[in-house]
Amino acid sequence: MNTLILDLQIALNKFYLFPRKMHFMYWLTEVYRCIFKNQKIEITIRLVESNESKRLNMMFCNKRYSTNILVFPFEYPKNIEKRYKIFLGDIVICPVVLENEIKKEKKLLAEHWVHMVVHSALHLVKYDHVSDIDACVMRNLEIKIMQKLGYMNPYI
Repeated sequence: MNTLILDLQIALNKFYLFPRKMHFMYWLTEVYRCIFKNQKIEITIRLVESNESKRLNMMFCNKRYSTNILVFPFEYPKNIEKRYKIFLGDIVICPVVLENEIKKEKKLLAEHWVHMVVHSALHLVKYDHVSDIDACVMRNLEIKIMQKLGYMNPYI
């Protein structure tokens, strides 16, 4: 069984409903259960206001708006061996954007949080949706993980 180390950073000035650390841990453990066997893995999740999300989105994606999730996979330098612990990277989540999405898309907040965490956790291990084939593979894996966690298909 793998060990997950989660650095949860809460950089919020306002009150938002967001999951507790144990929920993030549970979801991430399910995502990585089959990928990492008997290894320590570490992830940072940072919850931010829309101004920080917008600034990071501009800096790294050249987009002038705040976004729901930004994912920064960690790339090990070639001379560093992944021996004791694997640092996967950072996930930045903007709760206000998630709340706006659920209103617009008529989703449940809890399910949307789970889906966004599952989705971004897969990005950290190089899954993407650039091509149609890759998108289909990633979507099917997300659906499978969501169902294991007791949630419906997020794409219906």
